[in-house]
Formats: sequence, C-alpha cells, structure tokens
Amino acid sequence: MDKNNKPSIRKYPVSFSIRLTKDERKSLEQAAAGRPLAAYIRWLIFRKDMSEMPKKRTRGETADKDHKEIAKLLGALGKSRIASNINQLAKAANSGSLPVNEEIISSIKEATSAIQWMRDTLIKALGLKPQAKKKRIQMILKGNQRAGGRQMSLHLLNVEQNEHVNVHEVRGFMAEDLLGALNEAYALSKGTKCKQFMYSLSLNPPQTEYIDIETFETTLDRIENKLGLEGQPRIVVFHEKEGRRHAHAVWSRINIDIMKAINIAFQNVNSMKLPNRYI
Repeated sequence: MDKNNKPSIRKYPVSFSIRLTKDERKSLEQAAAGRPLAAYIRWLIFRKDMSEMPKKRTRGETADKDHKEIAKLLGALGKSRIASNINQLAKAANSGSLPVNEEIISSIKEATSAIQWMRDTLIKALGLKPQAKKKRIQMILKGNQRAGGRQMSLHLLNVEQNEHVNVHEVRGFMAEDLLGALNEAYALSKGTKCKQFMYSLSLNPPQTEYIDIETFETTLDRIENKLGLEGQPRIVVFHEKEGRRHAHAVWSRINIDIMKAINIAFQNVNSMKLPNRYI
C-alpha cells in the first residue's frame, strides 16, 4: 500500500485520569468484556459520535493453549521440589557428608541455576513479575565465650519476654532437650581446663525486616565455618516478639577428638567483614 494511502490513525494528545475503587474497576472490566478500558470509557461518553464499539482484544486459540501449558508446567515444577532437593545435595556435598568429587558438585550447582532460569523464564512468559532477588540485610551479631549452662537455658527459654520460643535445633548431643544438651556440654568441659566451654551468638535483623528460617540457617552455617566451629554440637533457638524474629545459637567449644577447647578466632564477632553478617 502506498504511504499516502495509509488509513489515518486517530490520536488522542490530551490525557485524563480517573480514580476508582477496586469494586468499580472490577465492574468496569466486566462490562468492557475484554475491550481496552480507555477505549470503552471513551465509547460510553461519546457513543453518539462513534460508529461502533471498540473491538475486543484478540488472542489466538494457540496462544491460549500455550498459556495453559506454560501454567501447568510452572505448577509441576513448583510441586516437584527438584531445585530444593538439588540444593540440599549441594549443601551435603559442601559439608562433606556426601562423597562426591568437584565435577559432580559443579554439575549440581549448574543444574540448580538452570532450573531457576527455567522458572524465571516461565514466570515472564505468563506475564508475571519474577521474584525480586533477596536484598542484602546487615544483621547485628553479638557473640561471646561463656560458662553457665543453666543461666543460658533460662535465657533461651524465656517466655515472659518473648511471645514465641522455638527450640529449632539440638545437634551433636546425646540429649534431645536444651537443658540436657547444655549439661552435657558442661560435663565434657570437665575433662579439660576450659571454663568458658560455650560460644553464644545472637542474630538480630533490623526491626523492619522479617527473616525466614532457611536464611537464618544459612547465615549460621557460614558464621560457624568462619569461627572454626564447623560440625561442633550446636543449639539454635528462635524468639519472636511483636512479629519480629531473632535467633540464638550456642556451640560447645570442646573438641572431643583432642579434648581441648577450640580457640575462637574472632573475639568480636562483628569484626568479621565477610558476608557472614549479611543475608
């Protein structure tokens, strides 16, 4: 078609906005029945001067089918927990509890990244916004070597100052309860000259942030490794008050293989300038 014979396109240089309630917007969308809202409102106002209603947005049958298939695939991917399971394998491999070589570890990490990419791509294909990346949040860390297992247990189980107290983990002890584990740590210390047989750490995020359990666990594992306490018996307790969650962790410093206390490299835990302080 010659450029001079192109059909004229009506332009609307002047804009006008209107505020609606959610219910009003919903009713308007239902009445428009798939038509662009701006064109439909214009037609309602100037219908006497307009020859016909605006056309509905068209979408091919194939596109609708593809849309449904993509949604089904995204749902199946979410239910499969493939990414979560591979991530657990990667953590086990890094901790040494899974006997694999560097090539397998690299393959697991590559697969995890590929699955995440597929998920993000499917979400974009559905016209949704991909989940925002986790922002870096600086937590306040307070750590010290100490004795006094009973006093520690009273502090960790304090329900008067906290709305919820959850003993999340008791690891590496014969005892399964908090007080029993701390008594066990004290008994081990009696075979050494160590008086301050525990290392206590609190993790407090900013008041405006709510941190999930998994993020706390990951952060604790990184700090544990940096402190030289990797694999040591550990207790983790979560406190919640007014919707805000913070964590406490207590390690036994006694290395039972050599029956000596582990020297903590960082007397001031906040001097760790690596990402251990961040989520």
